[in-house]
Amino acid sequence: MDALLKSISSASNEDQEERFLFLVGDENSTDVLGPLEEIPTESFDQIVFIDCGCPESVRNQAEIAGLQIITVSGVYQPGYVRKMCFDLAQRESAKMLVLFELKHRRDLSALSAIIKLIDQEIWDVILGSRFDDFLPMSKRGQSKPHQLGPRRGKQLIADIFYGQRLVDPDTDFIACRVHPLWVLPYQNNRDSRIFAWQFIAQTLGSGFRIGELPLRVARSENHRETKSRITLSDRWACLQTLMQSWLKRFRIWRKPSPKEQISSPDCPPPAYE
Repeated sequence: MDALLKSISSASNEDQEERFLFLVGDENSTDVLGPLEEIPTESFDQIVFIDCGCPESVRNQAEIAGLQIITVSGVYQPGYVRKMCFDLAQRESAKMLVLFELKHRRDLSALSAIIKLIDQEIWDVILGSRFDDFLPMSKRGQSKPHQLGPRRGKQLIADIFYGQRLVDPDTDFIACRVHPLWVLPYQNNRDSRIFAWQFIAQTLGSGFRIGELPLRVARSENHRETKSRITLSDRWACLQTLMQSWLKRFRIWRKPSPKEQISSPDCPPPAYE
């Protein structure tokens, strides 16, 4: 993998337009200027800040940086925000998009390589899986062995249902080509965290290539973990999407693949305030 990233990073940097970067800030976000200093902003045509109830100081930083700001009112719903970003990228005829949440301090050194992996169509979707050896010193040693059980269980479920090894299907970082979004029925997905699981299943079931790269993450000292409530109906909807994905992959129930047709929506994506 290191050799692949090195070769991609050394490739010529061409065709840099029509790339969108979405930064999502919520109540746990503490900084936007810091990540902007690490991001190769010249690689993106537009940078959009999604304000999902972030502190006023963070919003002020986004305004100082001259970012386009979209405010999302109400309770933060990850699936709803991703639908909104996907729709905006399509409406603006973007080629690719990168989306990540600012609630964690993230190592962005691999971002340039990720951009080129998408540009050269090596992968259609890239997930930035998290690993927490980048934790603040004051929080190291707090994780106990029994706390790893839910994470290992989530990985096992992903292995079984997706048929592909994924360390963190529920990642808060995603980069993807916009073309697959025209044919994936992501608007039917739930607005909760289960959206990510459904989207991965739809991507694999439609024959697109999905990859995963580890990105180090540090939680801030005052971080408060807020998990979206996963209801029984959410789980049932996710299971239905997973089963439809398997049926399509094994051609038991099959529609024309994206490579066999050029699809475009009958109407433009919905507008968001």
